[in-house]
Amino acid sequence: MNVLPARSGSPRGAPGLDAFAAEASRVADLRRLARRYGTGAAIALAALTGVAWWGAVTPSRPVTPAPGVLRVESDPGGAEVRVDGVLRGSTPVDVTLKGGAHALTVSGSQGTRTATITVRAGTHTVDHTTWIPAPPQAPPAHSAIPDVPQRPAPVPALGATGPGSLDATAPVPLQIYEGTRLVGTTGTGRLTLPAGMHALDFVSEPLGFRVQHVVPITSQALAVVAIDVPRVPLSVNATPWADVWIDGVRVGETPMGDLLEPIGVHEIEFRHPQLGTKRTTITVSLKGTARVAIDMRVP
Repeated sequence: MNVLPARSGSPRGAPGLDAFAAEASRVADLRRLARRYGTGAAIALAALTGVAWWGAVTPSRPVTPAPGVLRVESDPGGAEVRVDGVLRGSTPVDVTLKGGAHALTVSGSQGTRTATITVRAGTHTVDHTTWIPAPPQAPPAHSAIPDVPQRPAPVPALGATGPGSLDATAPVPLQIYEGTRLVGTTGTGRLTLPAGMHALDFVSEPLGFRVQHVVPITSQALAVVAIDVPRVPLSVNATPWADVWIDGVRVGETPMGDLLEPIGVHEIEFRHPQLGTKRTTITVSLKGTARVAIDMRVP
């Protein structure tokens, strides 16, 4: 069996580059040797030359990212949902997807909406479409009565083509985006927007929450949007045990692993007849199951 010669020689002043090139060359020689003489020879030579066998002849396994979940909702429900051209059901529906951009099509009796939705691996994204009912048709003109003069068309009031207002509320603070532009935040009062249709994203990055509403803004009128947030699992335990109150409401006795609470910050109170009362706060999000445990015996 031929012994591989040691490789050396690189420009002076670059010792790190020389060592890297020499190591890479030995790894390449090991791989060629393994293909020609078998893995046993390559292992033996790796032991002699100090090159790690596993890293030299065995490629590393790629890490598969965790999928994300896209929940598609519409008002009214029952709209057909297609993701990347594939039918995934009717609203409301949860679709498990790889992280990245996906083409979403929502088709209902009142129209079709297409959008590009970015799903982040390991998170829960919500897309919501509100269908705007068609305006009622005007009754036909009674032109058969010639002696009744026709009324002139009304003249629009001054500023009728101006902006309108949006009042958006949610149980937790949400930032409002139109595309990449930050429009405002929920719960801060009325926002002024140009008249027309606006696809608004309501986002909380700390809570892993995102939902889109298509909102019509009418000149000199107020549009009201109320955002609902999902409920997610919460696990609560205490040693030795305790009665549990969440946000002032009793929910039961520990241990409890099947609680569902809306995302956001919650105050949890533990009560024990001999060990007293302890309080803590926890943030419940879409990024995973929230867990809280407390030892009532510790002062």
